[in-house]
Parts: sequence; structure tokens; C-alpha cells
Amino acid sequence: MGREGFSLPVSEDDWREGAEAVATLRSAVPAELQVVDDDAADDGLLLLRAPAHRVAEAVALGSYGATLVTNGEWTAVVADGDRPAEAVADDLSAVVGRRTTGIVLRRTHVEVEYVLLRGAKPVDRHQWGVTAGDPKLLAEAVDRPESHTSYLLGVAGSPVEVIAHAVQALGLPQEVPGLLDGAPATGQRVESRGILGGVRASVRGDFAPPEGTGHALDRYMRLSRTRPRWFRAVNAAAAVVYGLVVWGLVMWGEGLPDWRFVLFAVLCGLGLANALWDTRPPRRPKDDAPEALRREPTPTG
Repeated sequence: MGREGFSLPVSEDDWREGAEAVATLRSAVPAELQVVDDDAADDGLLLLRAPAHRVAEAVALGSYGATLVTNGEWTAVVADGDRPAEAVADDLSAVVGRRTTGIVLRRTHVEVEYVLLRGAKPVDRHQWGVTAGDPKLLAEAVDRPESHTSYLLGVAGSPVEVIAHAVQALGLPQEVPGLLDGAPATGQRVESRGILGGVRASVRGDFAPPEGTGHALDRYMRLSRTRPRWFRAVNAAAAVVYGLVVWGLVMWGEGLPDWRFVLFAVLCGLGLANALWDTRPPRRPKDDAPEALRREPTPTG
């Protein structure tokens, strides 16, 4: 930018051997006088309103590893590779959930933007001082009072101040400002294992939620992994019941309509197989495992 306001943006795509041209200019101009233009591509930071163990499972089943930073409510995903945050959300949404709330935060040296996601679908956008978002839609998505989101969307200040207000109003992890600044992510490292490896890890219980957390399915998966005595006894009784039903279908199921017979047979067969599987003794921990892991949990934990 010249003394009288004349400016000349330089973009790699506008020049032959543009990358070399930009590198030459960067080497000739002091770093403190270099500014990246506002509309330059920015991958953004993806934040999912989902527990870390669910996001970790989605990452393991995918094709790219990531580092997860969480505060229990939100999980920031710092994915490997140079991919837009929306593309990362698209990769993870099938496992995390198509209705999961996500936010993509982008910050340049003069402005801040968020994109509100439902699964991988953008549903709203707000750019402070430029484009107004919907505070009611944001409030419903993040389970906050509309007065809080209205205040947030009306904040005026520097990008640093806006991000600080967003962290406070939306309950985001405290590490978000540093991650937007490019600071190294220090959190849970999750490597991609592919479909087969990810499924095996999930069945093994690698992504089970912490004790006392998670929904009903999470709690069942944890019990299916630890298999205490009372749990195996319940499944043994269920296996007997399923076995009797299957035997009854074989003996007297001829009078049932074909579709009903097939449906009953399939469901009972699956129930029998699952009950028998869960009657197995739990895998014995290694001798060097902590004592707490070697104890068999009681029905109350």
C-alpha cells in the first residue's frame, strides 16, 4: 500500500509461477508489514456440541486423524490436512449425528465470522459488522437464552474482544482463542483407523464415555464391555427366553403369515445371539493394569 492509499494485492493465482513471486515479495518485505487479505481462504475452526468420545469414534472411523480439545459440552476438532472445517464436519456427521449442532469460527485481522451447522448443513451465518445472523436460531441450537445470543451478535470491538465474548456466551472451550491464533492443539490425539479398525475399536470399548456419563446406549455399551456378573446373569436368562421363542416358532410357526414369521425369526435370532455374546466372562485385564481396572464393577458402579 502506497503513501497516498494506492494498493496492489498480490495473489498466487493471478501470476505465472505465482507461488515463487509471492515468496520473493515476502522475503523482500519485513514480516510486520505483511498482511493477508480478508477474503483469503481460511479453513476455520470446527466446534461440535457433542462429547469427545463420540467425536473420537467418528474421527477413528474416518480417513484423517485429529486433535480434540473439549470442555465437556463442546469439542473443538483440529483435523489433519488443509481442509475447510465444513468438509471435516461432513466427514464426522454420519457418526456424531446429523442433528448435531456445530459452529465454524473464522477470524481475520479485522473481522470474525461464524457458520452455524446442523450436522454438516449450514443453517445460518453471522459476520460481525457485515452480515447479521439469527439470534433466536443460535439460541435454540446452543441451548442458551436468546438475550445472550442477541447481545453476542451485537458486540462491537476487535476480533480478540468478539472471540472472548463468543467463548463466554456460548460456553466454548477456553482454548478457542489460541487455536484461532494458530497455537498448537494440546488435547486428545485420535488417529484414523479406517472403517474396519474403527469398528473393532468401538466394539472393544475404546470410545466408551466416562463412568456416570452418556446416554442409555452409551451405558449399555459400557456394560457390554465390562460384563459384570449380574449383567451376564440377565443375559443368560434372556438367552433362555429367546431360545424358547425360537423353538416355538420352529415348532408352531407354520400358521403365521410369511412376513411375520420371517420378522419374528430374525429378531429373535438376533436377540439370542446378542444375549449369548453378552454372557461371556469379561476379558481379564493385563497384570500391569491399574487395580481399579481389574475390579469387577457392581450394579451401582
